[in-house]
Amino acid sequence: MELRLELERTGRLHCHFTQREQTTTFSAYDGATALALLEAATEDLARAGCGECYWQMANGEYRLSFRRTPEDTVRIAILWANGIATGWEHVLWSERPAEEWLSTVRGALTAAQGEAPAPRA
Repeated sequence: MELRLELERTGRLHCHFTQREQTTTFSAYDGATALALLEAATEDLARAGCGECYWQMANGEYRLSFRRTPEDTVRIAILWANGIATGWEHVLWSERPAEEWLSTVRGALTAAQGEAPAPRA
């Protein structure tokens, strides 16, 4: 499993989640806020066993939900909604060992925060 967070010069954030041969990408238009929300959700997961955040896009929002199980795995659900009529649509479902997931997300956050783009002139 690989998690890569890519921050554009425009401020948009892309999350690339690769599992086996499949990569799923989802985004947030305000990358700095999305990174802070993901970091908070990850720390909530570590502390309380669950974490959740929402990443906004112009045409909808992503819901990132993490739940720790009694078996010490993390259930990862990424959902998309672009209106009340459609409701939440499944984007990604995965289950990983808890410490592996926490380490992977923290590493991706550190890498993304280190590559923050310079302000546009």
